[in-house]
Amino acid sequence: MRLVFLLLLTSTLTFAQAIRLGQFDEIKVFDGIRVTVIPSQADSLVIEGKNKDFVSYKNKNGRLYIRMNVKKRLSGFNTTVALFSSTPLEVIDVNEGAFVSFQDVLFQQSIVFKAQEGAEIDAILDVQKVTTKTVSGGIVNLKGAAVTQEHRVSAGGVVDAATLDSQQVQVSVKAGGTAAVSATELADARVSFGGSVKVYGEPKKLIQKTAVGGNIALVDPTEQTPTNE
Repeated sequence: MRLVFLLLLTSTLTFAQAIRLGQFDEIKVFDGIRVTVIPSQADSLVIEGKNKDFVSYKNKNGRLYIRMNVKKRLSGFNTTVALFSSTPLEVIDVNEGAFVSFQDVLFQQSIVFKAQEGAEIDAILDVQKVTTKTVSGGIVNLKGAAVTQEHRVSAGGVVDAATLDSQQVQVSVKAGGTAAVSATELADARVSFGGSVKVYGEPKKLIQKTAVGGNIALVDPTEQTPTNE
């Protein structure tokens, strides 16, 4: 499905006009807009789909905001943005049902993902460290490899990193949040108020603390690891 979307996106860009941007290393996306981040030598974006003329964008000191204007708030669900970036992004922050994905594997030292209000991020990583914060139904789906992971999940947030291979994981989940993580050396999981964590990878050391209905499950290695497909 992702391949089909990217092929359609690439063919569409031939007929669309790129909007030049200054350099940025953080993005904040709102209003249900779907963004695909594409490595490039230039920083620009191409907007397509319904309500494309109502998309607002602003680069403020390296932080790029992408949202609908006030006349079309929360109306970007059929609007797509191809975002071309010349430098690795340090922070990706999605809100209000927005969706951000990446054309390529992210090779970099570290990255931060934030998802809230039903928004979603989908990424394949090859990093030293990844940090996530999900709240109010935000979803972060991660695959690939990261030496260390840190996750904070609450209020129905979801982190699916079961197939993100790591040495060390630190995860805190509460208020109905859920997380699936993988570690080979150390997993530190703290869960409360109806949160749940699944730990894959058979970590050599498991630190766990539960309170008020929290649940931690160490997944048997004979069970099939999910693929996030």
